[in-house]
Amino acid sequence: MRVIIIGCTFAGMTAASQVLRSHPETEVTIYDRNAVVPSITYDINDYDDQDAEQPRLRTELSSDQLSIKGADIKMGSFVMGVDPVQKTIKVMGMLDDTTSEEHYDKLIVATDSRSEAPALKGIDSSNVTLIKDQQDAKAALLLSVIDQQIAVIGNDPLSLGLVDAYRQKGKEVTLFTNGEPILHHDFEEEYSKRALEI
Repeated sequence: MRVIIIGCTFAGMTAASQVLRSHPETEVTIYDRNAVVPSITYDINDYDDQDAEQPRLRTELSSDQLSIKGADIKMGSFVMGVDPVQKTIKVMGMLDDTTSEEHYDKLIVATDSRSEAPALKGIDSSNVTLIKDQQDAKAALLLSVIDQQIAVIGNDPLSLGLVDAYRQKGKEVTLFTNGEPILHHDFEEEYSKRALEI
């Protein structure tokens, strides 16, 4: 049996781990549009054997472990379409633009969730880019070559990293937050104040 998973996310990697643990003979392939596997190791609350008297808590999940178990992780692969009748997906390699059609017995879609766009006038303008991850941030940098004045809305590490990247490119950047201290969810007040000074 072949299982295809779209998305090398926490959900996708967890699903691959579960499938391979329950059915190690299964051919599992994970496709993801990003060029590299996330560098973090996910912490999960999962047990190796639920029926054992003392189940062992497994707290790590990484791409290396999945590869050892038999998962084939194909990064830089853009899924162009799914045909549920023929049970195939069409995949394009983002590095070489080659396309292929892959058959599956079971399909798991585990892409990241996208938060809803804020209800702001003009949010659907071509000058507005919604950013969820590093791939989106890189795309925003590339799309702003001729723009000189940039507004970034956010109060998280990705937003501040984007502000810094724009400044390094000589852009005039204004950061808008919700009024709470900078990075208050990530750092203590002392460091939050330092970030504001930068």
